[in-house]
Amino acid sequence: MTSQGDLFGAIAKRMRADFEGLRRITHSGERGRAVEEILREFLRRHLPGRYAVGTGFLVAPEGTESRQCDIIIYDRLDTPILLGAGDIVMVPTDCALAVIEVKSALSRQELTGNEARGKKKVKGALHQVKSARALAYQTSLNKEFKDPKPLGFVFGFDPDRKMELIAADVKAFREGLGRDQATQQVMANGVCVLDRGLVCYYDSENSWFQVDPTFAPNSQLAQICIVEAGRQTLAIWLYFLLERMKILLQNRGASQCVLTPNMSQYFGISKRFKSTTLSNGVVKITPSREDANATD
Repeated sequence: MTSQGDLFGAIAKRMRADFEGLRRITHSGERGRAVEEILREFLRRHLPGRYAVGTGFLVAPEGTESRQCDIIIYDRLDTPILLGAGDIVMVPTDCALAVIEVKSALSRQELTGNEARGKKKVKGALHQVKSARALAYQTSLNKEFKDPKPLGFVFGFDPDRKMELIAADVKAFREGLGRDQATQQVMANGVCVLDRGLVCYYDSENSWFQVDPTFAPNSQLAQICIVEAGRQTLAIWLYFLLERMKILLQNRGASQCVLTPNMSQYFGISKRFKSTTLSNGVVKITPSREDANATD
């Protein structure tokens, strides 16, 4: 019997083939938009109907706008569209559930760069996510819910750069923010690299990985971790996206109950991983011997 994890592995393979086919497009801007559309189409196909997928801008209550976000996921049922033209939307920050920056390559410049090109200021993907998550939000209906901000991810198609180098760049960027919890909360929830793995955060209490940059015992910052998930990567990332968006909706007082089940078993996600700590403090998580073949 084919597992759901195998099916997502096949989907990732098709996405990789589509990405490679786009290398023939010589105009960098058009190629970038086409790469973004590969991920948007995946999300439209596999997210519940409640979630809308577009591109555009977030607007804070006082009127501050984000830079353009490659992908915005928002609540289709309860979101007033402040401005819309095709897939381009402008939505209130309190209705956005996730922002995603899409990159063909994940060089240090693409991740953390902050440079001027002529009159234009070009910022790396982690800066873009941080600026969107740093916008003002109204208070959650659940007063104990501390993080009403939308999720923020970087999604990369880069087949070559080592995950250790990507993790080192994420770690350096994070350290540049300081150790204040409120400042750290605007950090990206993770970097997903198609059919290779994730860079996210280590849950030391459960020897597992998660997407909250500030969750750790004794209010310490969670360590950066690499998850070498291979073919399971897309399923794991979608699982985290679904679970955290459901929590956001529930704590924002969504108009209808959110009934999405826990999808980890449906997606065939194994929890049999082993962890080691690298010399720079990054935790590396790899599948146990029993599941190694599932990530090849």
